[in-house]
Parts: sequence; structure tokens; C-alpha cells
Amino acid sequence: MPRRFFVLGPQKTATTWLHRCLQEHPQIFVPPAVKETFFFDKYYDRGIDWYERYFRGAQRFPAAGEVAPTYFGHPAVPRRIASAYPEAALIVCLRHPVERARSCYLHFWGLGLTAQPFDQAIIQFPQIVEDGLYARHLRSYRDHFPESHITNIVYDDIVRDASDSFHRLLAFLGVSSEFVVDSLTTRVNESKNPRARWLTHAMMLAGGWLHSKGLHNVVKVGKAVGLRRMLYRPDKKPSFVFTDEQKRRLIDYYRNDTGELGLMLGRNFSQMWFNKM
Repeated sequence: MPRRFFVLGPQKTATTWLHRCLQEHPQIFVPPAVKETFFFDKYYDRGIDWYERYFRGAQRFPAAGEVAPTYFGHPAVPRRIASAYPEAALIVCLRHPVERARSCYLHFWGLGLTAQPFDQAIIQFPQIVEDGLYARHLRSYRDHFPESHITNIVYDDIVRDASDSFHRLLAFLGVSSEFVVDSLTTRVNESKNPRARWLTHAMMLAGGWLHSKGLHNVVKVGKAVGLRRMLYRPDKKPSFVFTDEQKRRLIDYYRNDTGELGLMLGRNFSQMWFNKM
């Protein structure tokens, strides 16, 4: 049987890049129909047999799992994963929490989920900032899994040396690092400026409904014919930047949690992230 793994996210921490790299590796199985199943947070009531259908054919691979960035901050997910796969390998992605919050806000804004300014949007969608409380959420997973089952991949390290970061992850999963992955140097899922936010939101809702009904190939066809290019302006990116006051408040919000994260993982994230702002 393959070793099961979960890339827990959170969102906007290079999980889409990581998914593409994992897809290319010949010893790793990820569901071919869809990137995220949303089973352990949204569809848990459908039962483990429903989830396992996404892993048909995985038995011949040394490692099999999914990239699920919405799992990280959900309070019930650690217990649910531990109940189904107590030996699972867990991968947590870490990025400067202030930069991640900005990117997540722009992601939600670009999808048409919110039209509010940042300070109002985080009331509407608290996960924009709360998912950056890495130590808090990591503690929840450590309550259900031994530390040896959990590793992390840091955005700054990917930018500096993507190959080294990915090879360390492959070693954690117990698969070969000799295979060359083409996506290592590819930038993916950058924030984009929609042509019409109402249309982008409508298409996102339609895509979510199709996925929930198992009609993943319909969504794939839409992407293949260039629907994404029709929805977004290729030459423009959102221009939102934090004010100095917003940045200061966010650093204060994350400071204690980031300090605790450094103690948990033996790395000075506070110095890495906050001293350069």
C-alpha cells in the first residue's frame, strides 16, 4: 500500500506549484480528476468510500495523497485525518504571514468572493488572516500525529532553491529524488485582475457545483478551451498594497504565534519575516 500524505496548506503558500511538481513525479499518485477533493472539510459526511474513489489505481505507487490547502485551518480536519489514516505524512507550507494574507485577500477578491476593502474582507472571511497563525494550527495536528509524521516547506526556501526544497520533501515521502520535474521553476496561480468580477464569481460557483457533483471533466474542458484567459486580464495584476498602519497591525497580530512557531521548528521565523518589513 502507498504511504498516504496530505499537503495541508494553507492557501497561497505555493501549494499549486507543489501540486504540479508532485503530479509529474512517477512514484507519486495524486487524484487525476481534481486538485482538491475537499473531503475532510466540506464533504466528510459522504464517507470514506466516496473519498477513496479518487485514489483508484494508487496501489501501485509508493506514495499517494492530495494537496488540500483548505484543510490547514479547519478545526475538525486533524482528528478526521488521524481517524482514517493514522500513519499519514503531513506537509505544512509556510510563507511570510503578512504576504500570505495579502495574496489570499487578492485571491478572494479576484474570484469575486468579496468586494470589500481588506479590513472589512477579513471580517467576512477571517481565514484570510487566521490561516497565517501557523503555530496555532500546527499544534492541532501535533495533538493527533507524532512530530516525525509532519514536515514543512518554506516559501522563502522555494524562492531561493526550489530543487533543494522539493528534494527534501521527496525524501520525507520516501520516493526517488532523481527524476527531473519540469515545474520546479514555473510560477503558477499568481493573483490576476478579472475582466468582470461578477462573471468570475459566477464561473467559480458553477465550477464548485460541477466538482461537488463529480463532473470534474467538464471543468477540465473549460480550462482547456481557455476559459481562464477569457476571465482575467493577462497584462494587469491587482495593485493593492498594505498601508503602514495595516502592516503594523498584522505584524503585531502574528508576532507571538510566529515566535512560537520558531520554537516549535527550531528556526527564527520572526527574524526571517519581520526584520525586513
